[in-house]
Amino acid sequence: MPWRNQLPGWRDPSTPPGGVTPTIGLVASDKYALDPQMRVLLADLGVNHENVLRRAGLPGDLLNRPNVALAGEEYHRFWTALDAEAGHPALPLLLMNAITVEAFNPVLFATLCSADLRQAARRLQTYKSLIGPMRLDIDTDADTTTIACRWLDDQPPSSLAVAELLFWVAMARIGTRVDVRPISIVTVRPPVDQAPYVDALHVAIEHGPQHAITFAAVDAARPFLTVNEAMWEQ
Repeated sequence: MPWRNQLPGWRDPSTPPGGVTPTIGLVASDKYALDPQMRVLLADLGVNHENVLRRAGLPGDLLNRPNVALAGEEYHRFWTALDAEAGHPALPLLLMNAITVEAFNPVLFATLCSADLRQAARRLQTYKSLIGPMRLDIDTDADTTTIACRWLDDQPPSSLAVAELLFWVAMARIGTRVDVRPISIVTVRPPVDQAPYVDALHVAIEHGPQHAITFAAVDAARPFLTVNEAMWEQ
């Protein structure tokens, strides 16, 4: 079975260059699929997963179950509990730095096999709608590429929204092996303590009506050294 079949409903969208890439018209999931690597990730962060689940009022064996899907309110409780249990003023930065290529993850793999950040975003655009009530909107012009996350249910916890945006910084840096710096990050509820974000990203996270991250066109088109188109043919 091809590895990409592990992404439910996956197909590689064909997108014309330039302009706004609309969200692919698929039926969205009304529940959030919990990353099967979450337990490993929490261990890497030194966060006790049992305490997180207890805080969130979720079953203690949840992360041992296959194919976990949570209702929006449950998923947001999980993230709020994770933020509290981690006790770190910049949890999204910890998560960004914890992303590695060592642990197999279909989402990570699909992203890093892409030619560049633009193609990675287009590929992940389809997948996002299948694992939860959210969308990716991609806006590309001659100067910039903007990736915006839209939640179709309630507004997400601040740490979740920022973590989703910083995922793209991690992908750009891992894929290119260059210290790619976004030129703009906006979110509905930006972090109060901006210092660690400015240190790591060289830009403050600003308040805005949406959750979006913008890269310079040169960085969005910077070739991924991890590209492997042959994997898409298997």
